[in-house]
Amino acid sequence: MVTLAAGTEQAFTSPNAAGVIRDFAVIELVDGAYYALSSWEPNATGASWRNSAGLVWYVPFAMWVASVFVGYFAVHQLVLQHINALERNLAEFARNRRLPRLNPDANAPRELARIDDEFLKMAQAIVWDEAEQEGSLREKETLLAEKTVLLKEVHHRVKNNLQLISSIMNMQIRIASSAEAKTLLRSLQERILGLATVHRNLYATENLSEIDAGKLVGEMVAQLIVVGAKGELNTSIDLDPVLLFPDQAVPLSLLAAEAVTNALKYVRPAMPHEAPRLSVSLKRIGPKSARLEIRNSVAQDAEPSATDAAQSTGLGSQLIRAFAAQLGTSAAVNETPGQYAIAVDFKLEDFVPE
Repeated sequence: MVTLAAGTEQAFTSPNAAGVIRDFAVIELVDGAYYALSSWEPNATGASWRNSAGLVWYVPFAMWVASVFVGYFAVHQLVLQHINALERNLAEFARNRRLPRLNPDANAPRELARIDDEFLKMAQAIVWDEAEQEGSLREKETLLAEKTVLLKEVHHRVKNNLQLISSIMNMQIRIASSAEAKTLLRSLQERILGLATVHRNLYATENLSEIDAGKLVGEMVAQLIVVGAKGELNTSIDLDPVLLFPDQAVPLSLLAAEAVTNALKYVRPAMPHEAPRLSVSLKRIGPKSARLEIRNSVAQDAEPSATDAAQSTGLGSQLIRAFAAQLGTSAAVNETPGQYAIAVDFKLEDFVPE
């Protein structure tokens, strides 16, 4: 055999191990590694083919084709069909999280059967874990919904109580004999109504962790203009939908209420025969920052002390500074001929639950 393998393709006649004369053919299948040997009974036709290249190739090639077919059939039966079934189960589980129906096959190799078992255990563990997580999430959502309802009810009751206090103060204003007392009570009433507006918006919002500060400030400003505007007034309100969590939205809206109240108190026409002007804007000035600005017109010939006396030393100014401090910033005052402005730049903080 070593001698035959060392040579090239050939056909020859030789006795076999039993001493019977037979024709043989040898062909190399894989270079220097595998060879095919075929044998048949000699005959007259075959004797003429002994040195024929066609005979040297034909019989071994037929044997090679048959071996390839048998090998493929064996691989398919033992390996491929089980791998394809496992692939289908994986795809089905990935689509709808349905546990696969594994039909154990006695003909499956032990290794593949073990892979099927491990996959089934893994799929069951994933389904159970997801079911536990979903149950936990539903419990948290239910608890959060209950807390939200209770918190909204608190805001609703606070708003009702503040409105009741405002009504009592309104009765007191009507019977007050002193103009100074009426002015003081009306100023306090406006602040109480501002607080009531905040709580009313907190009650109406869907998500208490994110509040549209633009909407909140807009409603409060509109209410203050209706109550505090005296005569003709040109207003400009430009508010972006800035989302804040309550710890920022509440001081921001109260700051806006104080600034607008002061602006309505001291607004004057900048020029004769002009209507006084009031503008309120809330704008984003960066990815994580925003600016609230309130401007009102003042008489150009008025001295700063005359236009700013109460705003710089009064209760409103103190409240504005306090609310700005709660936002982590300070209020900047800018007075030019014919205009008085208060601007507050603040950072948009992320909500961090306690």
